[in-house]
Amino acid sequence: MKPLICPIKTPLGYYFYETQRNEIITVNEEIYERITNWDSVEKMKYSERNEKTEYAINELKELGYLNEPYIEKLEHPATRYLDIMLERKVSKILLQLTQKCNLRCHYCVYSEEKNLGTRSHSNKNMSYETAKKAIDFYMNHSVDCEEKVIGFYGGEPLLQFDLIKRIIDYCNKTFRGHRILYTITTNGTLLTDEIIDFLVKNRVSITVSLDGPKEIHDKNRKYINNEGSYDTVMKNLKKLKTKCDNEKQCSVNMVIDTDNEYKKISDFFNEPIIKNIRVRWNIVEEDNNVKAVNEQFISNFEYQTFLGYVRYLRENNFVAPDGLVQGEFENRAIVDSHFNSYFLPNITAPGGPCIPGKLRLMVDCDGKFFPCERISETSICTNIGSLDDGFDNEKINSLLNIAQLTEECKNCWAFSLCSVCAKQAVNKDKLCVESKRKQCTVSRRSAWNQLMDRILLYENRIHEKKMNTIKEGVF
Repeated sequence: MKPLICPIKTPLGYYFYETQRNEIITVNEEIYERITNWDSVEKMKYSERNEKTEYAINELKELGYLNEPYIEKLEHPATRYLDIMLERKVSKILLQLTQKCNLRCHYCVYSEEKNLGTRSHSNKNMSYETAKKAIDFYMNHSVDCEEKVIGFYGGEPLLQFDLIKRIIDYCNKTFRGHRILYTITTNGTLLTDEIIDFLVKNRVSITVSLDGPKEIHDKNRKYINNEGSYDTVMKNLKKLKTKCDNEKQCSVNMVIDTDNEYKKISDFFNEPIIKNIRVRWNIVEEDNNVKAVNEQFISNFEYQTFLGYVRYLRENNFVAPDGLVQGEFENRAIVDSHFNSYFLPNITAPGGPCIPGKLRLMVDCDGKFFPCERISETSICTNIGSLDDGFDNEKINSLLNIAQLTEECKNCWAFSLCSVCAKQAVNKDKLCVESKRKQCTVSRRSAWNQLMDRILLYENRIHEKKMNTIKEGVF
């Protein structure tokens, strides 16, 4: 059987990615051709093969590479520890304070126009009693967490500002002696001086939704009366930035529709109000999946990313070409957290799913539990418990182990770099094989890009060494 590998060829070299060790190996052209044509060569008699190449292949095998796939069972490593993790290690609680919103964003997953298989806007609010009960639950299930993280979400959570004040007061008493971090995601239209002063005083980390320049933002982010919200958001963001104690307390989240011109969005990062503010962005979703990306937009993005790598590799004081590609270097070139070498055990799972309920437990207005704020709130399979009944470990186990829907995961070269989430496998009230498989191509493309970025950094270091050797007169 063919090893779990991915052969890679660039203008400067030959490689293969060893899935079961999460390593990229440099080889010569002969070995590259050998592993690329593995099945056909294996059918040949040994005497018909290239002796030198076969000797190199055997050496690699002796070193622990080019093994046949040996994953016996698809099971997330956290499965056996679920009880204790959910009992003592819940990292964050996210309170859905309201399902009301004063905006009707064109792409919103809760809108009547674009509803993507989840709830719609409603007049539901979380009561103080429910919020208090949720905080008590979190206190009892986060005893091993040094930091307590409480997030406010909606709808538009600032419609429930009085409730936020009561919750923070209760949390400050309940978690006395602990380090507390509060977060809020807001559309930014309701940030009065009173609200800003309170949030800053209580060290609430504030994320404001802002989708770009006025013509782009107002196209999607509109009030119920169809008026754009840009001017109000920018005015409030300016006040917020002025009053924040430090740059990290305020951030911006952009939802990008790639049908817009790339330059108009990238130029927006040069606006004075955006400078020195952390900006996160993601692509508009359609049917619970990322919208198909406009080819012109992605071409511009990839070119700017290339320029970014050139700068990063050539300049001491690195500055990304624009804000859109900045994250590429933080997540890959600089942090590069995807490539810690290890051996896959024979019982394991692909890299996509988080531990539902542990990472960011969302409690809705009625006290129901969901794995996070981005998953369907109407599907039976994503409702992982409630304040009254506690965690539903059976459902949590199913979401954690979505790899078991598709046994072919065992033989996928992108196994360790997989990004498929349980959210993408949900179809109405069930976890669906077909829905999950639709994401495999996207996940493999993402994994391939990570490999190519890693190789680019490697090849540059080799080139730099050669150039320095030549400059020093060593040949």
